[in-house]
Amino acid sequence: MKKLIHTLTAAALAMALTAMNSFASLVAVPRVDSDWGSGLTGAVVLKNTGSDPVSNWTATISMPGAISSIWNAAVVSKNGNTVEVGHVGWNSTIPAGGQVEFGFLANPGGFAANQISVTPGGQAASPAPTPAPTPVAPSEPTLTPLPPTGSPNSDVTQNGLRMEFRVVSDWGSGLTASVKLI
Repeated sequence: MKKLIHTLTAAALAMALTAMNSFASLVAVPRVDSDWGSGLTGAVVLKNTGSDPVSNWTATISMPGAISSIWNAAVVSKNGNTVEVGHVGWNSTIPAGGQVEFGFLANPGGFAANQISVTPGGQAASPAPTPAPTPVAPSEPTLTPLPPTGSPNSDVTQNGLRMEFRVVSDWGSGLTASVKLI
């Protein structure tokens, strides 16, 4: 079980670091909160890791299930199990260091957060500095395996991103966990 938890922790961190490269300063972290087989509730946290606010954010979500309801976001377009969502006015700007979270119902259930693909988007609320910095190609994230511990909970800091992994429920043949990026 410890090996599975460490593998899940590393996978969640890799997914978060990959999402970070999708848009300059937005990190997208999907999660499954409750799964009853025929459906599930989930959420996505969009965190602005940049030094400028991001306005008019959007996120494109693809997953094995179809979104049937959403809150704290609005559906912009839908094509099969791929949905583009956007802000709902009051949460249109994500301040530097801030985040927004939106939730959804999807069906059927039975899939994990790592099967939810999220591509964040938006625009800088402030103009880019002049002269614009030379773009640097993103590097592949390097993951360091976690040392075994007596606790299934882990805190990992890598590439300036801190992740907390907490086991919420462990029934022996499976578990539910929460992953928080700080």
